Amino acid sequence: MFPVEPHSSDCKKSCLILRIFIYYSRQVANHNNQFGGIMHKQNIAIIGLGRIGSAFLGAMLQKKQSINLTCVAERSDTPAKSQAASAGIRIVTLDEVVAMGNAIDIIFDLTGISDVRRELREKLLASNNSHTIIASETVARLIWSLISDADLPEIAGRKTGY
Repeated sequence: MFPVEPHSSDCKKSCLILRIFIYYSRQVANHNNQFGGIMHKQNIAIIGLGRIGSAFLGAMLQKKQSINLTCVAERSDTPAKSQAASAGIRIVTLDEVVAMGNAIDIIFDLTGISDVRRELREKLLASNNSHTIIASETVARLIWSLISDADLPEIAGRKTGY
């Protein structure tokens, strides 16, 4: 019935291994309960809701089970800004995104404006935020290629680097 004889040294080793496994399993379970479970939803913000930001917003709204779209920032009145408001997504300013601090895991900067990205980096640095990542349009395009068969809009002459 037992793979090892009770009270043998092999049994004692097996029991010790089992106890260690149970101990660490409980530690992991406690950690997961404390920090919201194994699957941590990424809190994201999208800055820029023009053609590219609009398409990206639509895809992210469909992926709600794995992300938490915390807020969006857009200066102009665009259809995507209205769509975000209708979906209950907070519309904020760039400064409000930065003020959220570590509550935002990833900021997708889809403005295509290098000054905006530089301003974001400077403000995050000034606020001592080393947690939040700024994802450029290049990263958004990579994610898009993994989640959609459609093409993300191309804007002629637009620089997409970091």
